[in-house]
Amino acid sequence: MTKSIEQRIQDIVDNKTNEKAFIDYKMIEYDLSSKKKWEVVKDVIAMLNSEEAYGEDKFIIFGVVDATLYIKGLENKMTDDSEYQHLFEFIKPRPRIETGEVVLRKKRLGYVFIKKDNNERPYTVKQDNEKYCEGTSFIRKGSINLSLDEETREKLTLEKYISNPSWVDNVYQNILNQNKINSEMNYKNEDFEGNAKINPSNNNGKFTFGKRMYEFNIKFDVANNNVARIYNDYQLQVSRIKNCHNLFHNVEQLDFKKLDFSNRFRRYSTDDLAIVVNKMGKYALLVFKKIESESHGADSDIIEFKWKII
Repeated sequence: MTKSIEQRIQDIVDNKTNEKAFIDYKMIEYDLSSKKKWEVVKDVIAMLNSEEAYGEDKFIIFGVVDATLYIKGLENKMTDDSEYQHLFEFIKPRPRIETGEVVLRKKRLGYVFIKKDNNERPYTVKQDNEKYCEGTSFIRKGSINLSLDEETREKLTLEKYISNPSWVDNVYQNILNQNKINSEMNYKNEDFEGNAKINPSNNNGKFTFGKRMYEFNIKFDVANNNVARIYNDYQLQVSRIKNCHNLFHNVEQLDFKKLDFSNRFRRYSTDDLAIVVNKMGKYALLVFKKIESESHGADSDIIEFKWKII
């Protein structure tokens, strides 16, 4: 039969269990009305990260003198749980923790109970506060709390990947979701004519314009300053007319029968006209206004172009 938190605390105190990685005694409760309140964040993070206490329920017990294990008791009621929960919001990932009080030998004891299923180490300070900076972390070794060194942090992170494959999957899926949102916001335009300025190193070089039968999925990259490529990926065919970007505004002068669509990709300068055909047999024209290459001195890969579906 599973014991209640109250029964377990009574066993710990009755047996005069010494402080260790998963048990901490304090004579008085944390002062949540002063800067000392951040000590609870430090102590909880240290216990959460403890290698010795991994897989163990953890207790911080108030009203016990840690040196002698004398039960002094608390003079006042424990601070409301909501105030503690607010502080636990400053821990990342957010742990599941309970606080409360019990009466033992007519003495009031308080507690912080950290469940053993909090196993997403390393735990860190979530954001800057008046005591600790974002990313600060601690670890409990025996009955001592220490700063978490970088080597141990990396070890805990690796263990997190190995022991929680679903967590890894969630991280991966979150990245995919964020990339999809970014693609929809910055690399897609349903207009039949427009302008865009993108970094083709992002979103796998893909930019989409138009919609339905008139949708074109273009894959770009930068060869060097003033030279860009368009690939025939995404069921697209590409062609080029050199030094004829002016035909963008004179479509009637184009002879589509003479266009060569046989290459996997085409190289374009700002003087050239790009002609692309989608899988539905629809045509679009593109001209480049700016092409810059990071590997050739620019701050980043940039292409600026305009398109027109015809």
